[in-house]
Amino acid sequence: MKHKLHLTIPTPCHERWDDMTATERGAFCHSCSKEVIDFSAMTDSELLSFFAGGM
Repeated sequence: MKHKLHLTIPTPCHERWDDMTATERGAFCHSCSKEVIDFSAMTDSELLSFFAGGM
């Protein structure tokens, strides 16, 4: 039986995505000085690869 991944981000960025600067993997938030990754468009395989350091 396959299980669907469930990802929780404890402290997500609350800034508007459109106000951030695009990067190769997502966008850079100038407010929190961090790269923000949009995991919502990734498949389970892509998420597993990302967290394993493959992306």
